[in-house]
Amino acid sequence: MQPRAATPSGGVRAGAAYDYIKEQLLDGRYRPGDRLPVQTFVEALGISRHPVMVALQQLAKDNLVEIIPQVGCVATVDPRPVIDDFYRFFAAAEGLMAGMAAERCTDAEVRQLKRLSGSIGALMRSGLSAATRGLKYRKLNRDLHAQIHAMARSPQLARDIARLWDRSDYYISTGGSDVPFARRLPVAHREHERICAAIARRDPAGARRAMEAHILTSLSSVTANQMAGSARAATARAPRSRARRPAVRTGRAGTRGAAG
Repeated sequence: MQPRAATPSGGVRAGAAYDYIKEQLLDGRYRPGDRLPVQTFVEALGISRHPVMVALQQLAKDNLVEIIPQVGCVATVDPRPVIDDFYRFFAAAEGLMAGMAAERCTDAEVRQLKRLSGSIGALMRSGLSAATRGLKYRKLNRDLHAQIHAMARSPQLARDIARLWDRSDYYISTGGSDVPFARRLPVAHREHERICAAIARRDPAGARRAMEAHILTSLSSVTANQMAGSARAATARAPRSRARRPAVRTGRAGTRGAAG
């Protein structure tokens, strides 16, 4: 049970393309600014180009893709202020849902919420690889928040928030860390436990505060991942830059080396 954004009109094939490409983006297979290979998607799905383009148009509306005339489709690049503002809005929306869940939930729903949080905690002791652990956490995290949305009994608001979840997962996945969700898991689990406790004691204000803090911690994680990714990229570039310098200084032979 996961929050889900509306899929595009245009039939089953466009919907399948939308789901497939979105998962590629949310799994971090493409970095911001990467060109998206439309023909690769066509071949992977075994469908025509039209439903793939319909899917990309919907993903552009979701702010996960940018369609650039005469260039093609690229994974969205958002500047830091846009990401900051997004998480402030997202925190307020999720905090509202958590507060309503605390007001409207049943005992059975609270037990299910605690089971989901326990399943997330168990991942830390699972012995799985970081990549697999991160993938499983991302899906269980969606399930846990979807349970809170169901407990809030506001289905229209839950549908509206679904796109925010996709965008948050995109920011986390593409922030520069190799295994961003696995890194986030221990802190996120502690925060989930605090949210669950506030909802269980029917404390709307406490649930709202705990949820807002949880979402804003995601922003800190995105920022840290971006800094780590930038540092790794700079380190990776440095040896190549040093290796080219002698070639530039040695005249004709250096020019041949640079050209090769």
